Amino acid sequence: MAEVSYDELVTAALSGNQVVSFPTDTVPALAVRPDHAQLLFELKQRSADKPLILMGATSADLWPFTQGRETDYQAWKKSQLSIGQGL
Repeated sequence: MAEVSYDELVTAALSGNQVVSFPTDTVPALAVRPDHAQLLFELKQRSADKPLILMGATSADLWPFTQGRETDYQAWKKSQLSIGQGL
């Protein structure tokens, strides 16, 4: 895997045109903007009906890319508030 500068990594990630990889505590992560998730499915040769993990600064960043019922959202929101997590 080629190493790039932090600026190059962020620029590539924000462009949405390519998948980026970066180290984590356990295994390297693959990332792409949610609106370009098809790039991950293509790269991994993964069926589009299998879910991906979403990460964002706030839950508001993620909701446009999720599917579920309002009751699911309310249950999640209640659980986050009960453990002191921000929304």
